[in-house]
Amino acid sequence: MLTRKPIQISFLVNKDGSMAGKNHISDLDSHLGYWLRIVSNAVSQEFARKLEREGVTVAEWVFLRML
Repeated sequence: MLTRKPIQISFLVNKDGSMAGKNHISDLDSHLGYWLRIVSNAVSQEFARKLEREGVTVAEWVFLRML
């Protein structure tokens, strides 16, 4: 019968038990993707507000645009 020895190696822990790669995690607002998402949300919300003033929803605008 074949048996397998348990493996004690982990990709996340060094042999001495310390965590590998103790890098500082930067703040969220230091990432370009975070700011692009903030701008995208602001533009989308303003667009929806302008459409609402005209009595049209975003879904209706998308449908009309496709026609």
